[in-house]
Amino acid sequence: MTKKQEPEKAPEVTEPIYLNDGLNLWETVSTPRHEHTKSFSRAGGFKGTSVNVTAMAMMATEVFGPNGIGWGVVIEDEQYIDGHKWLTDAGDIIGNDVVHVIRAHIWYTIEGEKYETSPQFGQTTFIGRNKYGPFTDEEAPKKSISDAQNKCLSLLGFASDIFLGKWDDSKYLAEVKKQQAGDDAAAEPENAPKFTRTNDGWHGPLNKTDLKASAQTLAVRLEQVLTEDDFKELANEYRPMVEQLQQDLPTWYFGDQNQPGMKQKIVDKKQQIQARAA
Repeated sequence: MTKKQEPEKAPEVTEPIYLNDGLNLWETVSTPRHEHTKSFSRAGGFKGTSVNVTAMAMMATEVFGPNGIGWGVVIEDEQYIDGHKWLTDAGDIIGNDVVHVIRAHIWYTIEGEKYETSPQFGQTTFIGRNKYGPFTDEEAPKKSISDAQNKCLSLLGFASDIFLGKWDDSKYLAEVKKQQAGDDAAAEPENAPKFTRTNDGWHGPLNKTDLKASAQTLAVRLEQVLTEDDFKELANEYRPMVEQLQQDLPTWYFGDQNQPGMKQKIVDKKQQIQARAA
């Protein structure tokens, strides 16, 4: 009697690990808000698109949590390096450029685990010369940190559409704007203030001059607020203006490399009041 053969057991299959699994974070943060970007041109014909450093920080906060808790910048090294020498017509050295350079990395947390990016450099001319003569940029250290921060975040995919050149395609950019407008409309509460887009892209109801004046007034009144009740009352009074500021003057709302925007001023005042009450 022939022994019945058992069918061969199929080998256990291990779930394959696909290379693009590592792109989950990248694809989540690859497209910035279009209003947080701007075109620029430099000497020599170089053109490109830059993304607001505060907007990049906001994107990181949305993914990792507040700065200092879910992510942060670590400066590994900082130097002031001599650059191009300044010569007289006779060839005598009378000075030189000085460049501020930092090397830094970003740490961040995902599901309780802490990680770090590779280090990147940020640099800014601290002392230099332009068509008006010698200058000193006291904001150089801050600009260098912003530069390094954005470069480190770009390694994780933040605003990578810009760095990959997609932003240079007008059709792609138009599609991004359309998609973001649709997302905003779907997320907008029914009782949210409505703004009417004019032919020049302005939303209203305040014109540019009045909007700037109102924002400046709010900044002054924020400094005068001392209690939480006064803060809430001021926030309710200026909420429509602040919402318009975000749409029509995003740099005034989000700030830039040189100064904080209205959003940061409001957050700082709220934290001050909470700290005082604690």
